[in-house]
Amino acid sequence: MKPTSLALTSGDDVLVVDTDHNRILMMDSSLSLVEKMVLPVHDTIQQPWGLHLDQSRARLYVGENSGNLRVLVFDVAV
Repeated sequence: MKPTSLALTSGDDVLVVDTDHNRILMMDSSLSLVEKMVLPVHDTIQQPWGLHLDQSRARLYVGENSGNLRVLVFDVAV
């Protein structure tokens, strides 16, 4: 696992970018439960690097460090 960015939700869950495995993980506040976030994306997320959670707009921004250099925007309820 290569964590490169994280965000904290209003419920004290932790979102972590795992660049090596092309995924975003969500951990509960006690760090005892870890699950992969399921995000609606046509392709898989490629080399996620940055993460920003805008709770006022219920949006998650994920920056990729792959050849496309995309910023993905997801509507989320976390």
